[in-house]
Amino acid sequence: MGSLRARMAATWAASILAAATLLVCAGECKAKRPENLPGLSPNEVGAQGPEAGISPAEAAGLQGIWEVEHVGVNMADQPHWKWLPDDPQLVGREFIVSAEGIRFADFKEANCKPATWGRKTSAWKDLVDDLFLGPASKQTPARFRVKASGRDKVNVFEPCALTTPGRRGPGNNWVLGSWVVPVVADKLIMEFDADSVLYLSRRSGPPKASFDCGKAATPTEKAICGDASLAAWDRSIALAWKRLRERDGGVDSAVKAKHVEWLRTRNACGADVACLAATMREHTSYLVFAGR
Repeated sequence: MGSLRARMAATWAASILAAATLLVCAGECKAKRPENLPGLSPNEVGAQGPEAGISPAEAAGLQGIWEVEHVGVNMADQPHWKWLPDDPQLVGREFIVSAEGIRFADFKEANCKPATWGRKTSAWKDLVDDLFLGPASKQTPARFRVKASGRDKVNVFEPCALTTPGRRGPGNNWVLGSWVVPVVADKLIMEFDADSVLYLSRRSGPPKASFDCGKAATPTEKAICGDASLAAWDRSIALAWKRLRERDGGVDSAVKAKHVEWLRTRNACGADVACLAATMREHTSYLVFAGR
């Protein structure tokens, strides 16, 4: 257990150094907001705080399907981890943004309809200093895969911001206070909760499973390769299984038996997308907790 976490922490630290190439869009590329936005409703403009008001261009730039690539947690507070570094339960999940709504797929507490946004400007250092609850740890922009000075100002967008202070809009049950920071093209950093920060990329290209979709033969395999969300869950299971195999002692017999049983259950779903999604999500969680 201890050695597994130690290896995961070391892997996470190494991945930070390898991936610290993102550049926060600071003052020189800051989006300009029009002075007057006639005809726009509060939902279209946003309304929370003195800097509230996301422009139509900014809102359009955030729209799309974003997929979690990495999960960062507070390495100084390991005993209270809710999520693991690059947790398979979160890697591959979808952050879906449209004019009609905002949601984090498979996490029903994170959504609102219609889409509303708050906006503020913050020094990067202030943003990361306030990120995690629990024991304090020295945070720097580089610690969060960002190449920037702590003094750099960044545009911070708050999903599902309140259009009326003190009141939630219809269907709004987002984790209030969470934020999104656009970085280089098609990359976002998002505070998911008080325990984790997510690194997201705009989804593009065909679905990618853990196996060669060109060789998909069964109805289940074809369904997985035909649906980006299912393909992402397939990769999550493969990641969780790989971590179990790499831990001290490998995979115990009970977990192996459960995994074989699950494969039969999954295949019994055939091409039923809802059935596959439910069983893959459940098995990912089982494998993750089996490794703790």
